[in-house]
Amino acid sequence: MIEWAMDNIKSWKGQAQAFNPRSPIQVKQLCLEELELPVNPHYDGSYDLGKEVLGKFENKYPVLKEILKFRSVKSILSNFVAKWHLFTGPDNCIHTVYTQDITATGRLSSKQMNLQNMPKAHPVRKSIHSRYKNGLLVAADYVQVEPMILAGMSDDKNMKKAFAEMLDLHLYTAAQIYNLDYDELKAAYDSGDKEAIKKRFHGKQMNLGMGYGITKYGLSDYTGVSINKAEAMIEKYNTSFPDVYEFRLNLHWQAMNNGYVCDLFGRRRHLPGAKSSNRGTQNRALRQAGNFPGQSTANYFCLISLCILRELIKERNIRMVIIGAEHDKLYLDIDREWQSEALETTQEAMLVHNEMEYWEPTGIDLRVDVQGGKNLYEMEEILV
Repeated sequence: MIEWAMDNIKSWKGQAQAFNPRSPIQVKQLCLEELELPVNPHYDGSYDLGKEVLGKFENKYPVLKEILKFRSVKSILSNFVAKWHLFTGPDNCIHTVYTQDITATGRLSSKQMNLQNMPKAHPVRKSIHSRYKNGLLVAADYVQVEPMILAGMSDDKNMKKAFAEMLDLHLYTAAQIYNLDYDELKAAYDSGDKEAIKKRFHGKQMNLGMGYGITKYGLSDYTGVSINKAEAMIEKYNTSFPDVYEFRLNLHWQAMNNGYVCDLFGRRRHLPGAKSSNRGTQNRALRQAGNFPGQSTANYFCLISLCILRELIKERNIRMVIIGAEHDKLYLDIDREWQSEALETTQEAMLVHNEMEYWEPTGIDLRVDVQGGKNLYEMEEILV
């Protein structure tokens, strides 16, 4: 199947037996011995060769892109298409099972079928459409909710400024770490300047990674810059957002001294590894300490809004149904005759936190992006 490997990888050159992308042993040999990817083992000696890891190298090695494509198709066929009849009820609708006790952050996870694992851009989403004759499927998603939570919980003035002024956070971060004027960088980015696009990508990786304690080695892998450059970028980020830096250090201190950290609502995640004398075990626990408050708080925002929305639907007798939840996003099925009221009610439920005492003092207004379409594949932005 993967001709590139057959032609370029010495272990399979001229061999009658084709490279087998299903084989974990062959994939491991390919990645670690042939391509010599800089992947560090886990504490137990195992290697993570999943999408997140291989995706960093797919542009350099075409075979990795093919492996990821193969895995995606195989997953769709085995987990969705082949089992479709098992997940369809008497109402001819697909049903899933949600659990709240699998993920450590408390997020809802789905199984039988795992709708959260359906690739966003896969055509199989075309098969999921409205139950109403003139229906509309809607995805209502919190905009950059975890960076907003990080800004609110840390009370970092620079990051709060970016949200208050409705700036592009990733461009703003890039401007900070490269000592550039934001407006000039944004103008260059909007014009399609390749260097500005690359800088925004670096800013995005910083925002995504710093909340989780990304190292200079990890940042170097994701961005392609040298390790020394990555280290300088991290130092500049910490200088530009000093309260975020102090907040993260405080989370590490809590984990090491108390054995747990808390989210905005007081929910705890116990991290005994933070007290471990093993450096690898402790570092992993500290990364989880930095990750948990944002993810868990975002999860509660979504769950609270889901419960409020359900009650408002019943109270106002709106022809709409909540059909799913995926991390910080709600999926809805709406009768188009009720579209205006349904979308306004959804916004009301999801933005209720802006007026609550646990969030209103932060001064940061949560925002919601709404997309809709005739199925889950063909969706466009909707202005509410």
